[in-house]
Amino acid sequence: MARPGISIESLHARQRQAVLDAARTPRSWSGRGIVTSAYDRDFASAWVLLSELARLGVRTPIEVFSMPGELSERHAALLAALNLDLRLRPLQAQHSVRYFLKPHAIWQSGFREVLWLDTDNFPIRDPSFLFDDEEFQQKGSLFWRDVTGVNAPSSGIRHRRSGRSSMCPATTPRSSKPASCSSTRKSGWRSWR
Repeated sequence: MARPGISIESLHARQRQAVLDAARTPRSWSGRGIVTSAYDRDFASAWVLLSELARLGVRTPIEVFSMPGELSERHAALLAALNLDLRLRPLQAQHSVRYFLKPHAIWQSGFREVLWLDTDNFPIRDPSFLFDDEEFQQKGSLFWRDVTGVNAPSSGIRHRRSGRSSMCPATTPRSSKPASCSSTRKSGWRSWR
């Protein structure tokens, strides 16, 4: 039952205004960068991902987000010692935990163009090439699915549409959530202004 004085139209207007207000929040986004997360309970995966990026010689800046108190000083020191242009960032959100951290971290990132890597993504080459991908340049975003389950393809290194070699796993019917993405704020996000 609707409350007196509140209509669906007024709620939609408030929702539109909230989206516009969020888009107008002053940001100093610039450049390209990789964004991921790390926390003590799943530190091994974050360590392997970031160590592999260092081994591959990645020079793209990296921001690693965690909720305050979720990354021990010992683990933070291990990450900071890697040969990477890496910044550890506390997430400024009250209710973001685990998988819900992604959109908040991407929003709070300082990069205009973001490559989100889950800590269970293990690149076989420097993933920075994805910023120059034709589809990314045209549409401003790329997404790929998790490869999960017993029947997942074993290679996981072919682009599902073009067949080109890449680090993007193939899509499987067992998983429907995007695992990782690359997006730019120059198309879409910034166009709300």
